[in-house]
Amino acid sequence: MGSNPELQWEVKRTGATVRVDLSKAAQVVEADTEAIVAATERLLKGDEVTVVQLDGPVLEGNPPPPGLGAAVDSLDQLASRYRKRLVVSPI
Repeated sequence: MGSNPELQWEVKRTGATVRVDLSKAAQVVEADTEAIVAATERLLKGDEVTVVQLDGPVLEGNPPPPGLGAAVDSLDQLASRYRKRLVVSPI
């Protein structure tokens, strides 16, 4: 599990799902994206995990915070590399 108190994100595994929770992000800078991807990747090893789920209240914002698109793209690439499904919610 990883977290950043300033960005307020958390990565944790529950069963077959690795959940990336972006609770309150005004922006997602490259360093945050790299840390989130690294924390997620540590939990993707093994066949038990089938889903990477990205969620949190920040995804309900309109417009989305700066850098969120890059974070989603990076997680999508990571999930694809490990042959996992990426779910972004709420949509």
